[in-house]
Amino acid sequence: AGQLLTVITAIACCVTVIFLWFRAPLLSLLFGTIEKDVMQSALAYFTVTLFSYPFLAIYNACAATFRSMGNSGISMKISIGMNIMNAIGNAILIFGFQMGAAGAALSTLAARAVGAGVLLFLLARPGQEVSVSAPAIFSWHSGIIRQILHIGIPNGIENGLFQLGRVLVVSIIAL
Repeated sequence: AGQLLTVITAIACCVTVIFLWFRAPLLSLLFGTIEKDVMQSALAYFTVTLFSYPFLAIYNACAATFRSMGNSGISMKISIGMNIMNAIGNAILIFGFQMGAAGAALSTLAARAVGAGVLLFLLARPGQEVSVSAPAIFSWHSGIIRQILHIGIPNGIENGLFQLGRVLVVSIIAL
């Protein structure tokens, strides 16, 4: 579990940096010549939500660990809580503070950070079938990481292709 958290967080941070670097050209490629104010909102949303990628990765790694222990209920409850927090945050930041797309993105970032933090805290409790500690998270064991990537890379590619299909459909609709 510690190695999973190490590798997934490292990958998510790399993806975040790469996408931050190429965010404007990437959005232009996907959505072409959309109105300037729409592109500004998309850039604001994309930029802020990029910072939530490491939190989303931590949440998913912790949720997968709980599911592997036969406790899928905890990740479901945290997911419901994250969605409620996100919906309330959207209402407050979009309508209350008139923040638009940036408000929606901040709400998403906060919900993902809280969800990741709660699951990580629960996973760090001793006495569980699987638990993690700071030394386990910050250590690097190549053999274990290779096994994780052997399973995770094909799954990640499959999910990535599915998400790319969704983005392409949205970009076609936006044209």
